[in-house]
Amino acid sequence: MKTNFKSIFLLALSITVVSCNDDETTKLNDNQISDVGFNQINFGGKNILDMKEYYLVEGDMIIDKNDNYSRNYYTNNLVSNTKINNLKVIIDSSIPTTGTDSWHTAVATAINHWNNITNSKVSFTLIQSGVADITIKSDTFLSPMLPNGVVAGAPTPPGNCNPGSYIAINLDYSNNVNVTELQKVFTIVHELGHTIGFRHTDWKVQNESSLPGDNPIQYAAYVPESDPYSVMISSTSNWSFQGFSAIDVKSIEALYPINNDIIIFPQEGYNTAYTLTVRWSPMFFCNELVNIKIYLDNVLIENITGYQNVGFYNLNSNTYDGDVRFEIYSQSNPSLNDTVNFFLYKD
Repeated sequence: MKTNFKSIFLLALSITVVSCNDDETTKLNDNQISDVGFNQINFGGKNILDMKEYYLVEGDMIIDKNDNYSRNYYTNNLVSNTKINNLKVIIDSSIPTTGTDSWHTAVATAINHWNNITNSKVSFTLIQSGVADITIKSDTFLSPMLPNGVVAGAPTPPGNCNPGSYIAINLDYSNNVNVTELQKVFTIVHELGHTIGFRHTDWKVQNESSLPGDNPIQYAAYVPESDPYSVMISSTSNWSFQGFSAIDVKSIEALYPINNDIIIFPQEGYNTAYTLTVRWSPMFFCNELVNIKIYLDNVLIENITGYQNVGFYNLNSNTYDGDVRFEIYSQSNPSLNDTVNFFLYKD
């Protein structure tokens, strides 16, 4: 692949991890879901709760009622290229520096684990003062606060090319149970993942709704739909950190690559007899539309302008039979582009 660019931006989904108390929730029925527009973003009714100030979706994600969630959830809201390699994290004074409620060491350890993924641009910096991109603080600012059984929550990127702005920690989690250091590390690693746009690895197995842009990160011809060892697995409040899984690492490297290859799959020279989905990392086109050109045996077959930056485009082997060249461009900055050549043939 060849990538030509002057400025690159990154993009993913816009959701927030948190939970709720039963006395503060109302489950939406099908009509209510339609009224608030969730039918536009493919949420299933059984997974939506009205939390008064926000909607709780799929058990652990918040959508602020003031957000334009129809637009945000159709796009992949990630962090910009100018931001992802220097994300400043600060621990608020609401988190004690000593005692069982101190998370300072766990935060530093979790940041080191993220920064040690060598083939990714992701880099967090823990600062002691100044303006931070992500603030780690007690959940007391949330309304309602996190429920007893939820240890922490965090927003994913809101669609402005910045990370989710906070991680909220429930210092009274599970009736003040002692959270071990490894459990704290796992929690912060997990929540940092949400702040830069990762949703739960097992969303499909858990029958959570699929959103446009919430597609598995396909960095090879076959990637498992679920990874039981992933740091982004759901319902992990009591898990202890044991390291990133191999699939975690590959996915992080694909979504936020250290090189500048926009197209993730297929690789150059790939060939198949089946319908093929070309996937690119939408982070490179932050808040932009893209233009796509597809050639068959050097003849332009499709010229698509103003395509929504959802991160994928489907090619049908009944239409394409031969050497295919797929080109993708930023609509506002055509010098930001990538190309891949592969062979698609009828079975």
